[in-house]
Amino acid sequence: MRKTTKPKPIALTWKTAAIVVVALAVGAFAAQWAHAQWTDAQTRAYAEQKITIIEIDDYWNIQDGYFAPYGYSYENYADVLDVIESHGYRATLGAVPQIFNERTRQHYPLANDSRMTAWLKEKQVQGHEIAQHGYTHCLNEQLCKGVEENYENIAKGKKELEALFGPVRTYLPPGNSWNNSQYYNAKVLGFDTVGNTHVPRPYFDGGTLITQRSFDPVSLWQWHAQKFEHYPLQEWVDAYEKEPNVFILQLHSNTFNNAQKTEDLDGFLDYLNQQNATVLTYQDAYRVLRKAKQKEKNKMIPNDR
Repeated sequence: MRKTTKPKPIALTWKTAAIVVVALAVGAFAAQWAHAQWTDAQTRAYAEQKITIIEIDDYWNIQDGYFAPYGYSYENYADVLDVIESHGYRATLGAVPQIFNERTRQHYPLANDSRMTAWLKEKQVQGHEIAQHGYTHCLNEQLCKGVEENYENIAKGKKELEALFGPVRTYLPPGNSWNNSQYYNAKVLGFDTVGNTHVPRPYFDGGTLITQRSFDPVSLWQWHAQKFEHYPLQEWVDAYEKEPNVFILQLHSNTFNNAQKTEDLDGFLDYLNQQNATVLTYQDAYRVLRKAKQKEKNKMIPNDR
């Protein structure tokens, strides 16, 4: 009978172990990178030419005067939009269906402010887009916990705004506050675009465009102190130049409380003119990005004819 010799076990030195670990890590990274590249290619939203979106938030019922000390007045709303219009640009205006007043703890429907709704309708006819900016714009955890991400509230807000302005295709989260429930409910409710979220770049989730966080020139927001400061103009320009494809400028009319801030806005729009920038509403940007995505998909389909 032939004598067999058992193979000696391989001694697993620290060097061998390190090589195994590195090899596994490299393999896992390569797999993740390949998947990410495929996913990005399938979902990314990328314009053939750089586009800029101007978003102005916080259009709500201001009749009771509670918000006046914080800069919310018909004059401020009009002044900021006048500057934008003077450059031939149009913006997306974020409207709040039921503003919540923390002092009275009551809701004030936008529909009850006839002056504001008439002005918004006029601006809509002139080419500006009306978007939904939350439901009550209340982010107070004690008074309004869970209100903004609630499906029924987003749905009711959409219905109320559409009764005033017709189809509302863009949803903008209030207070730059964002969570998964809010994202899912806005998507399910059929908005074309969910704007100003926390993703690093715009992409398509099915037929819904999800955009990245905007640039907000407000450097200091002290609501109760009624103190709002802006970054200098050069930082607006730097933010624009840093963004390679889709730049979003987010404005709040109430913070334009001195001439210098208005001059900076005018100066930045002058700069955009010099750059021959393409400035769009969210809805127009959706159409452009959707068309570019379809063109990209068509290139991937082999022509067998």
